[in-house]
Amino acid sequence: MFRTLLARFLAALLLLSASVALAQTPSPVDAFKQRLDGPKIALDAVQSTLLRQNLDDPTLTGLRTDLEPLAPKIQKILDELNQQIATVKVRLSPPAKPDDTPDQVAQRNDQQKLFDDLSAQANQAQAMQTQIQQLAEAISTRRHDLFARAHFEQGDGIFSPSLWRSVARELPNDLMASQVVLGDWLSGARSKLGGLRLLRFVTTLLFIGLLYWPVITISRRVMRRDPKISAPTKLQKVLAAIWVAAVSASIPISMYIAVSYTFDTFHLLNSRFEPLGREMSIAVVRVSLAIGIARGLLSPKLPTWRLLDLTDPVIKKLRHLALTLAVVISITKILDKFTDIIFASLPVPVAIRGIGALAVALIMAGTLKGILGTDPHDDPNYDPRTESQRNIFAPIRLAAWSAIAIVILADVSGYVAFASFIADQVAWITLIGCLLYMFTVLAEEGITQTFKPHGMMGRAILSSIGLKHETLEQISALTSGALRLALIVMAVMLLLLPWGIQSDDMFGYMRNAFFGFKVGDVTISLSAIVIGVLLFAVGAVATRGFQNWFEVRFLPHTQLDLGLRNSIKTSIGYVGYMMALSLGLSYMGLSFEKLTYVLSALSVGIGFGLQSVVNNFVSGLILLWERAIRVGDWIVVGDEQGYVRRINVRSTEIETFDRATVVVPNSSLVTGVVKNLLRSDRVGRVVLPIGVSHRADPDKVREILIECAKAHDLVLSIPAPIVLFTAITDTVLRFELICFCEDVEKGARTRSDLSFAIFKRLKDADIAMPYNDVTVRGLEQFGRALGQGVQDAIKPKESA
Repeated sequence: MFRTLLARFLAALLLLSASVALAQTPSPVDAFKQRLDGPKIALDAVQSTLLRQNLDDPTLTGLRTDLEPLAPKIQKILDELNQQIATVKVRLSPPAKPDDTPDQVAQRNDQQKLFDDLSAQANQAQAMQTQIQQLAEAISTRRHDLFARAHFEQGDGIFSPSLWRSVARELPNDLMASQVVLGDWLSGARSKLGGLRLLRFVTTLLFIGLLYWPVITISRRVMRRDPKISAPTKLQKVLAAIWVAAVSASIPISMYIAVSYTFDTFHLLNSRFEPLGREMSIAVVRVSLAIGIARGLLSPKLPTWRLLDLTDPVIKKLRHLALTLAVVISITKILDKFTDIIFASLPVPVAIRGIGALAVALIMAGTLKGILGTDPHDDPNYDPRTESQRNIFAPIRLAAWSAIAIVILADVSGYVAFASFIADQVAWITLIGCLLYMFTVLAEEGITQTFKPHGMMGRAILSSIGLKHETLEQISALTSGALRLALIVMAVMLLLLPWGIQSDDMFGYMRNAFFGFKVGDVTISLSAIVIGVLLFAVGAVATRGFQNWFEVRFLPHTQLDLGLRNSIKTSIGYVGYMMALSLGLSYMGLSFEKLTYVLSALSVGIGFGLQSVVNNFVSGLILLWERAIRVGDWIVVGDEQGYVRRINVRSTEIETFDRATVVVPNSSLVTGVVKNLLRSDRVGRVVLPIGVSHRADPDKVREILIECAKAHDLVLSIPAPIVLFTAITDTVLRFELICFCEDVEKGARTRSDLSFAIFKRLKDADIAMPYNDVTVRGLEQFGRALGQGVQDAIKPKESA
């Protein structure tokens, strides 16, 4: 009794726990709904923020950052929903029957409800994806509008009297404000540098200053090019240029970092001066890079190490231009940021930007004019071979003059912000262009030297992998091209950065293009296309490898003839390539149903434009399957004859006896008349016509011909040789010797040997082989008569 009660109690407890677990476990629909709630709340927050006006660029950038992780999360949920929907759809595939039991009807209704709920969640996920795209486009539009308003608002020009009157009126107040701000900063610095702190601060700055000279001395030794190398390679030049540029730029940047760290350690920078400190940091980096790149790329003191074939006067002017532009732009930026700190009136920063932009334009114009006025023949290092290389700088000069004209016109017409922006972009584009040039040369030359067949790395690759020299050179070209493309993409992204297209926008566009975007019901995915092509390539390589193995290792151990081997090999290739193509297309999402739609849409084009191609392809398959013509057969097609060397997809290659290749469409071989001399066997018939004079005995001639035929090694005894007496003419008795040789390819040789033997036997038997006596005698008589007539006509004149 006790055991029964205990068993019932345990069963009830198990049922209760199971019911609680089922109550706590959410249904699939509720689980998906809970997962979509988080992204939906984030989307609503972004959308509500976008409803506000006067949002600045950092806020819009933050909103775009908040949107980035939502798209892949929703896509993952949508993929799982589609899988669940497909599973439920399979369960609903059998149609309902009138004789279904109530349980079956209830189960079907439950599945239908689950299908509807899951479809509703999937529609919501798709709507959220659309909302993400719309919000991203709205954020990009707002940011572009901010960029346009900041740079394309028209005001007073740099030479406008009203601008300078406003500057003269507001400048005293701005100077007083700057004195107040600097005075507050100085008073705060004095309070923080009391006692020994001032001594430690000054000592630290002096120590940093004293370190500058030994660092410069060491860097000069480190950057020194090897004077023993009189003719450095391009790879050595670019490596030296990058090294010199990096070392030259790192020294002032490191010094500035040390000074900034010292100021920060002693708490001398307040929050108000943080924007100015950031701008000064950017200025130091700008000037340092200008110095380093000019020293490394231009190599002023060592012409043999220059990457650019320019004369010494041009090099000096370009180096001075790079440093001057970096200093002028940096000073303009620092003064402009300082006016923001002191809350200066609007005309003052406008005047500062206008003067800076105009100075940049005038400095560039003066330098370009000086370069154009320099005669390269005056340089002692002038090389006439480099004159054509200097012509590549003509587009750069044209772009520079265009930028100068735009800056001056915009500065004068009142678009001062746009003029200042273009002046900044000139320096930015020049910096990116120099870096792109150096790293592109480094990539090309480095890859070329690495994969050079006669180099150490190239020999190691050739010996270990077993590649050909041509294949290694192709890999080198493809690798250098890929690296160049990657460098160009990075450069374009950096160039577009100041134009309101930030890196997250670019990465978002690239990610959407690579991982797929929808156009209607079609998903276009670059990643799927790339992987599909790779799968097809892998399948094609595997097919080719199996073909080679089958041809070299397996088929030689069989009794199959050469034509059947080629047919099997080609058929395997067709099957393998079709499987690889179907594998690649299926990964790209092109199912057989979609391919049917595409083929139906292209049916008209195939019917007209591709009719001959399809016809020849099918004819090639027929030739391989029927084997009426095989590789190695001797065929006659029209006026051409020769051996079949290859049966391709579209045509068949025939090698004639004079070693020429005749390409015949497969359809011509299937529908036309083709003579195959090797179709059934290799036995060939030899027919040799013989003519003798009337004085010859026909029986004797037949006996000689039969004996000559039987005496030849290549003539078969069965069927036996025969002689036919074919004609009796006025001048000759005609016979034909018909025999069979064991190999039709040796028929010409057999015919020649028989002709030699028959001629000798007939000559020994005193049997003449006459020519056309009647015709020849008639011509001789006509000639003698003609000569006699000429003599009779001359004799009377001589007697007279």
